[in-house]
Amino acid sequence: MGEPNSLIPKLACMRDMVGADRMCFGSDQNSGKRHCRENSVLSQWLDFMRRLPEMAKDYGYLFTQEKMDLILGGAAQKHFNL
Repeated sequence: MGEPNSLIPKLACMRDMVGADRMCFGSDQNSGKRHCRENSVLSQWLDFMRRLPEMAKDYGYLFTQEKMDLILGGAAQKHFNL
């Protein structure tokens, strides 16, 4: 995982350029024993994204819960009628 001080500005820039309604958190995580359970970092990334609204404040950025809901699946639900 990268450092929040470098990831948060990049995510904010992406959000500002394309809009949260065009962003979607996803993973290209490999499957299989080497990449599952205790070897997976996916849960760490999900935790980071869920805590982003609070952490971003420490770096001078604002991520509303509404925008995060879009990024964490709401946009996909909307665009693909899920």
